[in-house]
Amino acid sequence: MTEEELERKVGWELRTFYEQPDQVIQACPAMFLQDIAAILKLNWLRMLPTTHAA
Repeated sequence: MTEEELERKVGWELRTFYEQPDQVIQACPAMFLQDIAAILKLNWLRMLPTTHAA
């Protein structure tokens, strides 16, 4: 699946997510992670950072 195809499926632009995943995950709404995880068949909670931002 190409980046564009994934973006169409999840309904979110993913370029920043690919370039700075830690920052995006900390700043994005939970729905963003839930939408991506659903398409990839992942548990969205496993995408959360395990450490807190400083």
